[in-house]
Amino acid sequence: MSAIGQTNALLGNVAKLGFVAVSGVAVWLGWQLHDGDAQRVRELAEKGAEVARLSGAIEQSQRENERLVGEVAAQQEQLAAQQQRLAEQQVEIERLELALKYLKVERRVARLIVLDQSKDANGAVRTKVRFEEVDAQGQPLGTPLEAEVAGEQLYVDALVVKFDDVLVEQGDALRGASLVLFRRLFGERQAPVDGVALDRGGARPAAYGGEGPMAALERTLWGEFWEIADDPQRGRGLGIRSAQGEAPSRRVKKGEVYRLTVRAAGGLEFELDRPGAGGQ
Repeated sequence: MSAIGQTNALLGNVAKLGFVAVSGVAVWLGWQLHDGDAQRVRELAEKGAEVARLSGAIEQSQRENERLVGEVAAQQEQLAAQQQRLAEQQVEIERLELALKYLKVERRVARLIVLDQSKDANGAVRTKVRFEEVDAQGQPLGTPLEAEVAGEQLYVDALVVKFDDVLVEQGDALRGASLVLFRRLFGERQAPVDGVALDRGGARPAAYGGEGPMAALERTLWGEFWEIADDPQRGRGLGIRSAQGEAPSRRVKKGEVYRLTVRAAGGLEFELDRPGAGGQ
């Protein structure tokens, strides 16, 4: 073989080897690329699964939070309702306590002292007394009145206005307790009309302020008492439960002291105060 032929043969072999080498590299590179893609696909799949797991956990956590928020809101509503009920119950308790307080209140409005008792030519007893209106501490109001009545059974005639219970319970400034206007004293041996007058021509009773200016309701009550008493509808408009004359009585003895009181929602009471006080 000539030199040229040998050279051509060698070059052909080199080309074949180069082709094989290039093919091997291409195959290797292709494999590497395929393997890398598969790895990335696996990684992406794993990351997607982790994201899905985390998303599910977040959704579950949100649902749990919403449930807890709902429970807290419900508990707060229940607590607010309980607090409201407690507040209403406290108001009712205070109202009942106040009502009980006012219903039990006694106003000491007058004192009667038996100064002397004697018998006339016919053997009939005559009783000399001192009558005085007093304040809540028992101190005299105004000028005491001394008078003599026929008999030993003494009557105290008065006009009494009783107001609706709700006004008493609320402690209304003027209508929070029954009002009393003393009219006269008389004994069992004389007619009431012949008794000793106690009122002063429509003036306010000393226990309620004496000579001071009267409110319009007071002027109406004392100036038109019997008209109101005879007109229930008008009385109800003024908050009056009843308006009537009362004349409690008791057998009295020389030297004894008696008190006249009126309960907030009741009438006039005539009771022994200080046995044997003798007008002191």
